[in-house]
Amino acid sequence: MRYIFLIATILILGCKQEKVTTTQVVEDLFGEWDIFHVTRNGKVTKTLENGYLHFQADNTIKSNLFPDENYHTFSFEQNKVDIQGLKNLNVFKVQSLSNDTLIVDSKVNAFDLQFHLKKR
Repeated sequence: MRYIFLIATILILGCKQEKVTTTQVVEDLFGEWDIFHVTRNGKVTKTLENGYLHFQADNTIKSNLFPDENYHTFSFEQNKVDIQGLKNLNVFKVQSLSNDTLIVDSKVNAFDLQFHLKKR
């Protein structure tokens, strides 16, 4: 039994763990994302579907959810996208990110929103 424990420990410690850096996550955000599912306070809502988020390599973002058609500067730290120049929808917390799917949470007034997006 000791040998099994020893071998398992060696295998676990010997495996390389790949660190995901903030730079890698931001680069994975770049591109155009279409909203296909939204919940508001835990309930499905159709009002924000067909929206989009467009993250650019110069750390700017544009969306048809914003009150203007301008690109806004964003920063990314600790899984949070902070957008400058907006009063609402100015923070997105990344819950999940893969090469083609993004899930983010946000809060607007008393509403907790969760967006599910697909990359174009």
